[in-house]
Amino acid sequence: MGESSNLISHLMRTGLFKTNRDVLDYFILDDISAHDGPMGSWTLVQLLADRGVDVSSATIGRYLKDLDYAGYTVRESNQGRILTPEGKAHLKTLSEQIERAEVHDGETQALCVNEYDELFDLLKARRVLEVAVMKEAIKNATAKDIERLRLSNSDYYADLAEKVDHIEPALDFHAILAEMSGNKYFISLLKLLIYEEKQVEAGLDVLETRFQGDVYAAQHEEITNAVEKKDVDLAVRLMKEHMDEIIRTVEQQINELKKVEN
Repeated sequence: MGESSNLISHLMRTGLFKTNRDVLDYFILDDISAHDGPMGSWTLVQLLADRGVDVSSATIGRYLKDLDYAGYTVRESNQGRILTPEGKAHLKTLSEQIERAEVHDGETQALCVNEYDELFDLLKARRVLEVAVMKEAIKNATAKDIERLRLSNSDYYADLAEKVDHIEPALDFHAILAEMSGNKYFISLLKLLIYEEKQVEAGLDVLETRFQGDVYAAQHEEITNAVEKKDVDLAVRLMKEHMDEIIRTVEQQINELKKVEN
């Protein structure tokens, strides 16, 4: 079980998978791909066991049905599953992303933040990128994109109302804008910075920005309205003000902490 946990944890750290279940789906697709012909659930149970993952045949059966529904696998008579063209393409993309993440692990580690000063530097880098993303995202914005932004805002307000941690919806809003830009480098860079920010914020007991959620949620809403109107100048100005507000709050906290230390 320890081997399983280590392997899953290693892949989770790449930021490519949201849950352990996503990792298991990847293992299943990879095992089916490597098999010559259709593969049944009992064979998958054994192959996953070889990876150190203990899963029952019934559970594998449920996972396979989900993969069928997603269009990644298909049953071939009673012999088992094979990958569909979509499944092969999805597996290829994931495998390439994992390889890239592992090759660049040293560079990625250099971006990990665990101190307030480093968070400040990360946010300054994010500000530059967020403005560039905003300019491209607003050009490509569709009605569906606006709906995604508004749903993200609704989730943000819901978390605030329930007084629970609102890091996820707060940062997901920016990830959606990155995807709207259509620029794969903007998307990759911003998602990497967002991932690192989530890690540091989740590990900090005291972070003043956590108490400014009402302000930031309202700013997200204003940005969404500007995007919907296709008002580039207004959207860019609002994004700059939004990021400046966050950076100013973190900088003030850093200065206060340094005063205490001294």
